[in-house]
Amino acid sequence: MVEAIPLLADSGQPGYVATSIDMTLMKRPLEKARLYLWMGNDAIDITETCIENNFIIRINDNVLDIDKWFEPVVIDFYRTIDDIEEIVEIILRTCRQHIEGSRILLSYSGGKDSTATLITLLKLSEVISFKLHTCYTYIPYLDNTKNLKFIDEVSRKLSINIDIASPPRRIVLRYLRKYGLPYRRCRWCTYLKVRPLRELSKKIEASLYAVGDRATECEKRWRRLHDYIFRLKFISKREFRPIYTLSLIDVLNICKRYSLVNPQYMRGLQRVSCVLCPYKSLPELNIEGIDETEDPGLIESILRRSFYRWYINHVDYSSYLRYSLWRFVPKVARLFYKFRNHLTKNSELVSMKLEDYARTVSDIWRIEESKSNFPRIRFEELMNHVKKHRVSELLLSG
Repeated sequence: MVEAIPLLADSGQPGYVATSIDMTLMKRPLEKARLYLWMGNDAIDITETCIENNFIIRINDNVLDIDKWFEPVVIDFYRTIDDIEEIVEIILRTCRQHIEGSRILLSYSGGKDSTATLITLLKLSEVISFKLHTCYTYIPYLDNTKNLKFIDEVSRKLSINIDIASPPRRIVLRYLRKYGLPYRRCRWCTYLKVRPLRELSKKIEASLYAVGDRATECEKRWRRLHDYIFRLKFISKREFRPIYTLSLIDVLNICKRYSLVNPQYMRGLQRVSCVLCPYKSLPELNIEGIDETEDPGLIESILRRSFYRWYINHVDYSSYLRYSLWRFVPKVARLFYKFRNHLTKNSELVSMKLEDYARTVSDIWRIEESKSNFPRIRFEELMNHVKKHRVSELLLSG
């Protein structure tokens, strides 16, 4: 999952940055797009090597298709609303009868989309009657306690109660020892998150589940949700998506307007999740490290144990930790390990520092509401406006 973030400049011509797994695509204003590969706390410029090899890197019998590992991204930045009341009015006009008198459960993550969803629901509750239950799921050992502080801040500022659910610590520990950290083909943490939510849903007899999906966030969601935009369909079965038509800029503006910006975004993270989420990019994992987990010693022992059980014949231990290769199954971990070694020898070692990247990514949160810099488009135009671009197209076009 990858979403481009605008880079603003005095020239009035915005650039963009998008990071997928271990690679960052960056186009600074008035410059050509460049592709970087993260080597820990530094990234090297691999643009020319990728272009020369037609974006398919062959290492002996192994093949790595750059476009396959970098989802197509939207690089147009726009607004669909000027204020939150607009989306509330549209929701009321299209599905009021399905919401009135209902019990809605929101699984709140503390992220920007989740926060925009919560605020939209609260604004909606001012003009229509329904019961809203909000719940944050905390995963012991894997989550960051700083997230709990932000949940408390949101609760106080919005004058609402946010329930905290959590799976039993002994069960999380059992999964850690049996499977290691969650990885891309075994996200056992998701099961442990969903279970307490299902129990709460039964307890409150929820009739709708509020979901903070946005159609333009990534290609998979666009494929799944873009047909709903044409019909302005906010509710499908029991899933209610109040913000699915909104853009990244809309969501940023909502969070800023209510002064509810998660501090993790100010550090350079693009997603709010567990510290060691396997779907985080390498720079994110290096910004928010193991030392921010509850018990760093336990996590280090789990990583070491997993290495000797599954990875020892594929990569060395130093690279396993440095590149967070535990996110992948051993075969893929070995591919990325060889990929790095190959490109280090064949690329220009033009580096980007982690602190520079973090500051660049977080800059969009430091400005006030983003209206003048981005055009306003109508919902009806979204179908024709949103275009997904592959990294190869962006690099070749400059």
